[in-house]
Amino acid sequence: MNDRREFYFEFVNIGNYTQVRAVDSLTGLEVAVTTPANTARGHQMELAKRKLLMMLEKRGV
Repeated sequence: MNDRREFYFEFVNIGNYTQVRAVDSLTGLEVAVTTPANTARGHQMELAKRKLLMMLEKRGV
């Protein structure tokens, strides 16, 4: 079994904002964050990843 954790990101622009969704490959847990549309893509991904890691830790995964 492959235990490598990967994160998948989806970006949706909504007017002046971008909604970023991050999904954990092992659990299927998904979180979303909303940022200003002009925020750097790397920062958007880092914010979503941190939120996802926080939720995984909170659930004991």
